[in-house]
This record gives sequence, C-alpha cells and structure tokens, in this order.
Amino acid sequence: MTRVRSLNTKRFWLRLLWLSVGLVWPIWSARAHHERCTCPAQIESLSAAVARAEAVFVGEVTEIADPSQSALLLFAARFDTRLYQQAFAARQISLTVSESWKGVETTRVQVWTKPAGGECGYPFAVGNHYLIYAHRIEERWVTNACLRTRAISGATLDLTYLHTLPVLALRPMLAWEWMCLLAAIVLVLSLAGVFFRFRQRRNVLPLRSPSPWIK
Repeated sequence: MTRVRSLNTKRFWLRLLWLSVGLVWPIWSARAHHERCTCPAQIESLSAAVARAEAVFVGEVTEIADPSQSALLLFAARFDTRLYQQAFAARQISLTVSESWKGVETTRVQVWTKPAGGECGYPFAVGNHYLIYAHRIEERWVTNACLRTRAISGATLDLTYLHTLPVLALRPMLAWEWMCLLAAIVLVLSLAGVFFRFRQRRNVLPLRSPSPWIK
C-alpha cells in the first residue's frame, strides 16, 4: 500500500513538472525569438533625418499598453498564430507633448512601437521624456530603435538643431475618458428630449369622442 502511494506521488510531481514546463516554455521561447535587433546600415545627416520623418516632437510617456506582458496570451499563442502575432504586436505608448516641429499638433498623442529586441521596438519607460521621430502607418504614429528616437538626455545635438526651426502650435486634446463622458451626456440629453417631446404631443392630441354604439 505504501509503495503504491509513493508511486502515485511520483507521478503527480512528474505531471506537475511537465505542466510547468509547458507553461514556461512558450513564454521563454517567444521572448528568446525577439532578443536582437539589426538596423539597416545607413549614414544620414541630422537635417536629412528630420526631413524624412513625418513627425518630430518631445513628449513624456504617461502610459504603456504592452500585450506581450500577458503570460496567458503568450501561452495561448503557442496554439494560435493570430494570438502569437497579437502577443508581439506593437505596444501603444501614450505621451504628453511639450514641443513639436512636425506632424503632431496636440498635447496628447499615441505612438506605436514593436517590443524591444528582434522587432527593433524602442524601450520606452513611463515618466521619461523622449525626442521622437515617427512615421505615419495605417493611421498610427510608429517609431522604432532604428530611427533617431532617444531619451532627452542623449538628444542634445538634435535639440540644438531643432530649436533653430519653427515649432508647431499645440492644441489640447481631450482624454478618452472625458470624450466618452461627454458622448454619454449628449446621448442622455437627446433621449430625454425625445421622451418629453413625445409626452407633450400626446397631451396635445384631442380626445376621441365615445362611440355611439356604447351606451
């Protein structure tokens, strides 16, 4: 009896070990696949880089949405190619813009970049300030590590040149939460107006005379 119980215990721990490997392996292998970034070799002057970029601005990162940080998504991606692509899709970087020379004309903007590593995404961090060079792709601002995007601390040369150029006037952009709240208020007021107008018309309609057949 003791021998059978010991055998069952060994089988339990062996199954647990294989389950752990099955959970950790897709995460590790997916991350290992995205370790190195190779940028195309090109020598480009600062003025040419500014001219080629569709957006050049300075911003502080306020939020980062990164799907590759979801362990559940990475595990599911092992069995579904679409989920794998989603797990390593571009990260959405939300920024507060302080200066802009091209492209961006609002105080808030979202930039997309691939995860750092083999996809050549730029490693943004919340709370840091960056000089960003971006291109417009499918209605999104996109940047990567192969452009001149960099932290403000390493962008002295770029900023010295950019400050000789005219800056764009920035207009405030409502946050999505306020825009949704405003839309909800407008919808409620519209429905209330329709309701009260319906009741008013109903009260104005003349009453029908009783049928002569009813005594």
